[in-house]
Amino acid sequence: KLQADPMARDLTSVELQFENELRDTFIGRAEIKKELQQLFSEMRHERELRRRGLALNLREPGKHMVFVGNPGTGKTMIARSLGKIMKKLGVLSKGHVVEVQRGDIVGEYIGKTAQLTRSAIERAAGGILLVDEA
Repeated sequence: KLQADPMARDLTSVELQFENELRDTFIGRAEIKKELQQLFSEMRHERELRRRGLALNLREPGKHMVFVGNPGTGKTMIARSLGKIMKKLGVLSKGHVVEVQRGDIVGEYIGKTAQLTRSAIERAAGGILLVDEA
């Protein structure tokens, strides 16, 4: 049985909502808007393939992004905004952002790094894990 999928229900309203969120959130950041529009298009396409049973070789979606820039250029703000947008669109179940620094995920002894990293990933489940200044 298929679950209700907000990205498949009424593409016109979802696309309109997404475009409005981009316009209102990322004012003057054309490159970011373009990248996010491409990401949304890919996710919508993958979900439609799954819905039709044609996604035989597609893995579950896992989107990894790298925000690069000097301190104060808005990388964290973009991640937070992206979490909210993706939550509203039903892509993420929670949409929260878990921010960690290098010291939060690199251990002092062998084996500790894996534990710290796993813990950060578990806290970020359903949202976004932002590794800042690592």
